[in-house]
Amino acid sequence: MAMSKSRNRTGLSSRKVRQLGSKRDQSGHRVATNAVYGPRALSARATSSQVRRKERLQAMTTEQRQALEALAEWQDDTDDIMYEAEQDMSPDVDEILRGEQRVDIGIIEDLAHEIMGDFWQPITSTGNTRRIDHRTRRDRIQRRVDAFNMQLPAITNAFLAWSLDHALSGKRSFFDQRCVPEVEANSGFWTGKVVDVFRAENTTLTIRTTDTFIASALVRHGVIPCSPISPSVAVTVDALELYRVAHLRNPHFSMQAFSKTICDLHGVEYHRYLSRQLTIAFDLYMLIRSSVDTLVAEALNRNSPDWRLKHACPSCTYTLKDEAPLTFTLLFAIDWQ
Repeated sequence: MAMSKSRNRTGLSSRKVRQLGSKRDQSGHRVATNAVYGPRALSARATSSQVRRKERLQAMTTEQRQALEALAEWQDDTDDIMYEAEQDMSPDVDEILRGEQRVDIGIIEDLAHEIMGDFWQPITSTGNTRRIDHRTRRDRIQRRVDAFNMQLPAITNAFLAWSLDHALSGKRSFFDQRCVPEVEANSGFWTGKVVDVFRAENTTLTIRTTDTFIASALVRHGVIPCSPISPSVAVTVDALELYRVAHLRNPHFSMQAFSKTICDLHGVEYHRYLSRQLTIAFDLYMLIRSSVDTLVAEALNRNSPDWRLKHACPSCTYTLKDEAPLTFTLLFAIDWQ
């Protein structure tokens, strides 16, 4: 059986060269060029290149030609030295990462293994790859707590301002005291869902130029955000205060039960993320109340470490002048249960 001669689909041979490039047309768009040169065309292009080189050399001044010759001699001397040095020099990871050294695509995998060590696993192109999230729930909670703590002074001041306005207005519900947003120069707006005991609506609130954070701007309106950076849901202070008082009377009243109660009142289906949002808002609300108590104690000079010990019970700890000493100055009772 005779073997068929393979076809040369490229149209090239050992004596032909294909040149791929691009040029701009009359309208200024870049178009691709594809040309095949044979021996005659290559010879003509080489001759034309030499002619253009001679014309450029003749157009140069004497100083420019001397500088070009010196540069060519220096390049010839350093090529051999650099070639020998590069043979023994392995690619530097820092220079590659900074973009100061080029690297062959064939050693990318070895470089990644050197950087990541045993954590390196080649990714196969299956089309269903998914990035593994190594962050834990503790990491997410800690970042949220740190963000709220950084904004706590501004949030506390906004809460005090809202408490004063709320007490003077005499209105109890958030939606009852809501009015047309006041528009100031360079003021912004926040649009999101506000959850109350009996209602949950999409609301637009004003962000003043004096508001330091979005969270403090929302607290100034009487709602507690569920996220420190870009909240989309906020819970009213009245709803959180209702749960705080109910939980004090019945510690078994969980946040999940309260969330399901709110969902029943709103006529919506319960989801676990709703309980999580209320928990985040309630934790921030309790943190704000603790910060307010600290400010009150500081204003009353009751922030010393031993203040409670000195003022625990005035009738038991206060000593009169010339009072007879007692056998037992104070009685303690400890319940070990």
